[in-house]
Amino acid sequence: MKYLAPSTILITTLLSGTVSAAIIDIQELALFNYSDSIGTVLEHDEIGYDYSDFSDYGLTVEFENNLDSNNLGSFAWTVTNNGSESIFGMHTSVFWDAELSQYDNSFSNESGEYLGNTEAVSWEIDEPGNTSGDLVWNMLDYAKGDNTNALEGTEDDVAFSLGFFLEKLDIGEFFELTFQVSESNIGGLRHFDENSNEEYFFNGFLTYVSNVDVAAPSEVPEPASFALFLLGIAALYRVRRTSN
Repeated sequence: MKYLAPSTILITTLLSGTVSAAIIDIQELALFNYSDSIGTVLEHDEIGYDYSDFSDYGLTVEFENNLDSNNLGSFAWTVTNNGSESIFGMHTSVFWDAELSQYDNSFSNESGEYLGNTEAVSWEIDEPGNTSGDLVWNMLDYAKGDNTNALEGTEDDVAFSLGFFLEKLDIGEFFELTFQVSESNIGGLRHFDENSNEEYFFNGFLTYVSNVDVAAPSEVPEPASFALFLLGIAALYRVRRTSN
């Protein structure tokens, strides 16, 4: 069942020399994570549902919205390991289910395209899972898209995923996932409606921050240098004795 989420994004698109307001209704915006250490999928919803179980496993999630007045721009999640153990083999994906012009020609007249040029290691374009698609189920299984566009050459209800892999997250470390929504081609994924000539592009990247400080250079001389220093002092002392 489709519903209007609490947040609506307005994207302004230039069409035939005039400005056209394309309404993108976000049905669900969520973060999914699977790791070898935890062995189960974690979910954190921002739009569409009110659910998060990251904190049950010592992970803190913060969300930052940097969309501009036209709601173009970026948003980001920061995930910090505040638990008692390091976490290994983490795959984290965004689940983005949004509609284009659904009030003009319904939500099932949309298409998607994978463009490449992205840092994501997994992706998927499909019907979100309300009818025939398996995207949400892939998120719930391993938080990982299957790198396919099930809607290529067809029109349907479109949803996206982009996923990123992190080998290890130590205690106190964090990573940030930043996603961009743009009317310019930024690579990644393209969501379009040929009936209304509306489109936008969706891409993202991962930033990892370690809590391991780089040690400052030691001020204590190395053994070999210190020995040469002592020999120099001894030689100077002998010269002074001889001169006296």
